[in-house]
This record gives sequence, structure tokens and C-alpha cells, in this order.
Amino acid sequence: MTNRNTLWRALGALALAQAAMAAQAQILAPGTTIPVFGTTLAASPSLDGTVVQDRTRTFSFASATGSVTGQLEDRVVKADDGTFDFYWRISVDAGSTGRVFDLYLSNFTDELAHALVANYRLDGVGTVPVKAAARSADGSQITFDFSDGPAAGQTTYLLFLDTQATHYADTAFAKLGGTDGGISPALSTWSASPVPEAPASALMLAGGAALALLRRATRRR
Repeated sequence: MTNRNTLWRALGALALAQAAMAAQAQILAPGTTIPVFGTTLAASPSLDGTVVQDRTRTFSFASATGSVTGQLEDRVVKADDGTFDFYWRISVDAGSTGRVFDLYLSNFTDELAHALVANYRLDGVGTVPVKAAARSADGSQITFDFSDGPAAGQTTYLLFLDTQATHYADTAFAKLGGTDGGISPALSTWSASPVPEAPASALMLAGGAALALLRRATRRR
């Protein structure tokens, strides 16, 4: 009986550790590489929000054994706190003869350089997880690395970047890499965008209006 109780305690501790790991925020700071373990909306309620953009494009590139074709879905979600999160899902066609091993994102920016969270959703469509995420020193290049990427007929879980961005634009590029170094052509994708600065003309108009009000007030005196 003692051994059985010990076993159940060990299993319970393991389950709690896995749940904590799934809920853990994987901060992807510039110049770092982190392992990712997957999460769910229940474990990470901050991901809850509304889909504001969703599109799917096809990709194709050569591999050592033939070709890899499929679809890349990219999605923008406005979280309940008003910030934007970015999602990607890769589906490989049944007729492909190779795997996708990496998703490369370039020209991706974020208002708060250390606030980017990288992970993938265990809930929803998909079966292939991500092993790790990496970010360049300047913060603009991001790589999702698969331990055993999607092959013919397979689909990844939804990969995501949880950001603090309050604006976004179609200014980043996505590429898919294969087992032998083959890389797909670039596909445009959504990315975090800094708060737009007021145009110089708008500032001049505002300044002129302020001067006019000041002159009017002076005349009345």
C-alpha cells in the first residue's frame, strides 16, 4: 500500500508540474532561444480574444527527395486587453516528399522588446508541436524550430507570438525551411507595429491652431 501511495503522489506531482509548465509564459527576449511546451486557453486566459485577420496561402519549395508543398495560415487576434497576438499554422500536402523543419519570420517588431511570448496552442486543430523558438539580437528575426516537423498530410498546432503591440501591419515575411536546407519563397505576414507617429503636417496644423487661439485671447485682453 505504501508503494502504491508513493506512486500516486509521484504521478500527481508530475501532472501538476506539466500543468505549470503548460501555463508558463515563454518570454522570447532578443538574442535568446527557449524551449516551448504548449499551452491552452484554459491555462493561458490572456490569449482570449477576437480574430481580426485570417488568411491562408500556399507554399512550395524543393527538397532533396522531391518537393514540399502546403499551406501557411496566418492570423491576428485582438486580445481582451486590446493588444494583438499573431498565429501561424503549417499544413503539408499529402503528396509532399519532405518535411518542414523551421518557420522563419523576418522584419517582425514589437513595442516592448522583452515582452514577446512564444508558444503554441495544444487546443484546436493540429498534431505537430514546436520544439523551440529563437530571436535575433535586434529582435526582428524569429524562428520556430520543430523537433520532427510536419510531413505529408500533417498539420502543426497553432504557433503564436503574444505581444504588447496595440497596432499591426502586413510588413513581416515568413519562410519555411526543409530538412536539407531548402527554403520556400517569402510570404508576407502580419507583424507587430510601433504606434504611428503624427505626420509633420498634422503637427504644424495643431501648432498653427494653438497660435491662433493665443492671438485671439491676447486681443480680447
